[in-house]
Amino acid sequence: MARGVAGMNLEDGAGGKPGARGLVPLSDQLHKIASVMDGGDCIFYVNLHSAKTIGVVVKEVNAPVSILASPPSPSVSELQDLGVARVTYGAGFLKAAIGATKRLAQEILEQGTVTALEEGMQTLEISALVARKAGS
Repeated sequence: MARGVAGMNLEDGAGGKPGARGLVPLSDQLHKIASVMDGGDCIFYVNLHSAKTIGVVVKEVNAPVSILASPPSPSVSELQDLGVARVTYGAGFLKAAIGATKRLAQEILEQGTVTALEEGMQTLEISALVARKAGS
């Protein structure tokens, strides 16, 4: 039965709970896994960047493979050629945005200028990007 979800990750870290550290108790994690296995069909790997290792994993694992991309990762086209089914960027876009914000703030602080804004999207471009299409 379709659930209307294109993809999701089940976290095993307990860090999201107040005062908790380490991993979610095994019984809780097994319950979460069992709950989504009806239709769940992809295995997500974090910190897997070697093209050689990714190729082996894709061949040996009996499920579609998802990779968390980062600077040392192969390119998307290389990952496709290796047989990776899904590429995720995690907090990559947030990190890039924070990096740009930091560069702008440093420029303002050190030089009193805002030339870094030239690299950012302009208001009209942002408006066009987020505008609702007619009929949607």
